Amino acid sequence: TKDVNAIISGLGDEYLNYGPNVKEIIVTAENGNVNTYYINLYRAYNLDLKLLESDKGELDPEFDPNITEYVIELEKDQTEITFVAKAESNKVSVTGSGTYNLSPGDNEIEFIVKDPDGNEKVYAVNVKRAKDENNYIKELTVDGILTPVFEKETEEYTVDVRKEVTSLDLDYVLESPVATSRVIGNSNFVYNQENVVTIEVTAENGDIRNYVFKVTPRPDEFFSNRLLDLAVSKG
Repeated sequence: TKDVNAIISGLGDEYLNYGPNVKEIIVTAENGNVNTYYINLYRAYNLDLKLLESDKGELDPEFDPNITEYVIELEKDQTEITFVAKAESNKVSVTGSGTYNLSPGDNEIEFIVKDPDGNEKVYAVNVKRAKDENNYIKELTVDGILTPVFEKETEEYTVDVRKEVTSLDLDYVLESPVATSRVIGNSNFVYNQENVVTIEVTAENGDIRNYVFKVTPRPDEFFSNRLLDLAVSKG
């Protein structure tokens, strides 16, 4: 039954420390019986950052302590970035400040705010360093008559070769050291017909450029009135 004459102590405002706290409520009945109640209370630490900034680029969206995920976009020649992160509270720790080397593409960087009880709040920034877009061939030679003369911007050519040629002898250099290439269709040529050989160059960012060579094995008489070689001597 409810004792309206009981005396309750422990009520009222009381300062709470950060972390766990125990509140004691003592109830003394009119007949002198005493019951003690314990209430476990937890005062959470402030795990917000008050500052998150970098020496390059801009956070997207703009920094807000309540937003935990961001993106920064940088040019391909920016190879490192430095961050500073500071917490609102001096009772928590922050990791993540410092300088980072950047790979082309996505670079996920985390800033962890941690209280003494092990609770964490994680802020993440994806630094997107642009990938190289160069998919040009810088130099190219072929064993045959190439028309027109090779220029990196020109993507389609004809090549006349001797009748016995069944694959094109290609020698080329890519303009970008991080681009890749493959040769397609360079085998089993059919005599006196057009055979298509393609050099597919893929830039680091995935962009593809195709150089197409229409190769025709010709009879010997096709070359009889053509200058295939020229040497100059002093005289």
